[in-house]
Amino acid sequence: METERIILRPWRDSDAESLFKYASDPDVGSRAGWPPHKRVEESLEIIRTVFHDALNTWAIELKETGEAIGAIGYGPSCDCKLPAREGEPITGYWIAKPYWNQGICTEALRLMLDHIRTTTDIKSLISGHFIDNPASGRVMEKCGFVPTGETCIDETQYQGKDRPIRVMRIELDVVQTTELLRTSQSWDGAEMPDYPKGRPELVAIRYVFPPGKKLGWHHHDVMNYGIVEQGELTIITLDGKEKTVCKGEAVVEMVGTIHHGENRGSVPVILNMFYLSQKGQPLSVPHPEIPMQ
Repeated sequence: METERIILRPWRDSDAESLFKYASDPDVGSRAGWPPHKRVEESLEIIRTVFHDALNTWAIELKETGEAIGAIGYGPSCDCKLPAREGEPITGYWIAKPYWNQGICTEALRLMLDHIRTTTDIKSLISGHFIDNPASGRVMEKCGFVPTGETCIDETQYQGKDRPIRVMRIELDVVQTTELLRTSQSWDGAEMPDYPKGRPELVAIRYVFPPGKKLGWHHHDVMNYGIVEQGELTIITLDGKEKTVCKGEAVVEMVGTIHHGENRGSVPVILNMFYLSQKGQPLSVPHPEIPMQ
């Protein structure tokens, strides 16, 4: 698996020097839950056992240098006490400190997720990050993981005692929907005034569209607008009109017109929608009798 900058490949004994150089940095392992390596021999042993015993663990090789600068994988080598569903794999990754904040970890995670989608029938993955390491959470969010709302403590992890882990999950075969807000009050707790009919309700929902996924046909009876946080979303009407909304752009959604959204790109689309509704009124009305093309 490769991009313009990196290759995901099996670990080799010859990677031991590189692994020790980067994994001996105490700032790296503590963020991922394992102790810093103390000797090259220890790094070689981990390559021959932990990395080789796990079928789905790869070195992140920087093409420019041919050097292994991190690791990524899912399954046994990433095992920890996350609240996984039955049979749900756990995923983890780390990158050498000189390569932090360059987007390489995000690139590697997207590459692995593409591989999982095209070669397995895995429906979801769970992961997590220490709350004191928010940068790792941002990598997950950029790749389509969303917080489950849970935290856990795993004392088996290096320095894991009293360090809460924020639990994240990605659904690989569906559009994820997370309600961010539903309220009839302003920020100070005051009730909003009545409509001429009914009680007003503001609702905020985050949608995550995996690559190639789309919503079914639907229409809205309430006013709403959305902002694309990541990727490009194409909105299609029943009569064939299209509009593509890109990262950072806002769109006023249609009221009363049947349409759907589709991710035609290679990265997950994150769409934040805001609805001005009334209590008891549906935000959208599905049309399952209309077949998707």
